[in-house]
Amino acid sequence: MELIQIFLIVSVRLSCVILATGKPDPTDVQIDIVDNTAKISWMIPFNQGVIYSRIYLNNSKEGDMYLDSGKKHKDIPFPVSSFEIANLKMCSEYYVSIQSMSRSGLSEFITQKFWMTNTTFTAAIDGNVTLSWRTSLTDFFVVMEPTGIPIYVVHGESIISNIVGTKFKYDVMTLDVSTINIIVMSVMKTDAGLYQSIEDGYRDMEANGCCVLVVTTKPMTPVLTIDHEHPFVNNNITFTCNSTVQRWPGYIHSKLSFQYFGNPRGYINNNTLILNKLTKSDKGMNISCQATDDLGKVSNMSESIILDPYYSPKIIELSLRDKNETYEWSNATIYSFIEDVNLKIKLSIESNPDPQLVLSSSLMKFPPLRYTKRGIEFLSELPSLTCEDSGNFTIQAFNGIKYGDTRTVNLMIYCKYNDRRIYQDIL
Repeated sequence: MELIQIFLIVSVRLSCVILATGKPDPTDVQIDIVDNTAKISWMIPFNQGVIYSRIYLNNSKEGDMYLDSGKKHKDIPFPVSSFEIANLKMCSEYYVSIQSMSRSGLSEFITQKFWMTNTTFTAAIDGNVTLSWRTSLTDFFVVMEPTGIPIYVVHGESIISNIVGTKFKYDVMTLDVSTINIIVMSVMKTDAGLYQSIEDGYRDMEANGCCVLVVTTKPMTPVLTIDHEHPFVNNNITFTCNSTVQRWPGYIHSKLSFQYFGNPRGYINNNTLILNKLTKSDKGMNISCQATDDLGKVSNMSESIILDPYYSPKIIELSLRDKNETYEWSNATIYSFIEDVNLKIKLSIESNPDPQLVLSSSLMKFPPLRYTKRGIEFLSELPSLTCEDSGNFTIQAFNGIKYGDTRTVNLMIYCKYNDRRIYQDIL
């Protein structure tokens, strides 16, 4: 029996391989079984001119079924993307095939196999699971595994083992042979599929009682993404947590829920986390996520994303001092000093990323200042200036976001005298 391996994401649906035709193929077929009705739904590519979807259903033993007034297909007008088929035979194997009709023609088929049963058991790989169902048969029947090999035969109201080994365990002494109880040991993905009881043991006979074993992995380690690597302060940011689950057979879908860690605030919607109006204090926030499936199985933790919101520079403080650090002025608007004294400048700046510092005046332009950084303090040295350069100087901190921030100071630069006394008087 063919086993279909799929990856399931969020409300996780079927992903089938389809041929590239340039036409809008239907995708993500999902099958829900309630009693003897199969509800089939699929996704329709939008903005591709789909007119209708065409659906076929095949019973593996009886062939194609009539779905619409003597036709073996049903056309579903756009935008409807679901169809219910009632009165299907329990324990039977079906194939549903869907294609889309657009102005460019019919797409390729997407096909999915499923079994009609409401009795489903789920097991993790390497685990053990008990399968149980009832049959109306009391003698001369076979209990089969998905590959079609008999597990045991009931003959003369006694159980006769067929498979030697420890794969399956069951009570050979039971007096109630119509209640099947089988333990599948050390489950593998090849154990997934339909288990059934069949009269006389012929595969072409209809099953009389069955169940489906679903083999599953726990959710894979999520991949956490952010819609902007460096969002801006006051903007909103969205994280997306994606995980997958492998289940066999493929049409048994899974639903994942997600948890986020490291966020003291925010709104979680399905697998997304939305943080509104980022602030500077969000810098360094460490966000990670985890997925849980509908069986309570929990994934490993995702890798973390550390928030690093960008914002325009803001100059908090500006200080100047002479080379001997004898004098220091903070946030003054006028500075006086003797020419040939290279003033050291200290700027306290809130900025992410680090800014470029540019000194300019109405008469002069200088290359960007080189600086060393210590926390939010940026330490640099002004170029050599003469007394003829006196006037207003602007220091701009700019990192490419908006207009940056500037401070304007008046530098009164005195000419240098040889007389030491005059130099001291000026100071």
